[in-house]
Amino acid sequence: MQVLFTFPIGLVFGFAKYKIKNCGYIGVAFGHGLYDFLITLVRMFIA
Repeated sequence: MQVLFTFPIGLVFGFAKYKIKNCGYIGVAFGHGLYDFLITLVRMFIA
């Protein structure tokens, strides 16, 4: 089940790194952290 959520997000981050000229690894890492934070908030209020 986790693969169904992880794979598309990985594609989004990979596409961002590939397509956005000024998107470095710091930007991708920040986006990943923001995504994890938001998922944590959603899980706190839903579960």
